[in-house]
Amino acid sequence: MHLMGSPIIDVRQVERTLGITFAAANDLVERCITAGILREVTGRRRGRIYCCDASANALGHVTASLDAAVQAGAA
Repeated sequence: MHLMGSPIIDVRQVERTLGITFAAANDLVERCITAGILREVTGRRRGRIYCCDASANALGHVTASLDAAVQAGAA
């Protein structure tokens, strides 16, 4: 999957990206939750959204570094 570029996903995105059935995508997402790769963030029973915290944190670090570089260049 493309978790580094897009750390927020849902089961339908997994289904489309990997070209697998909804059931297989749902099973894969559940396995990723069990492995600590994904975390469900909505608290809903339907239309759930999942986050890959490691990717989100890495993107946040990159964004903060870029912001600092831009600010340093503007000074």
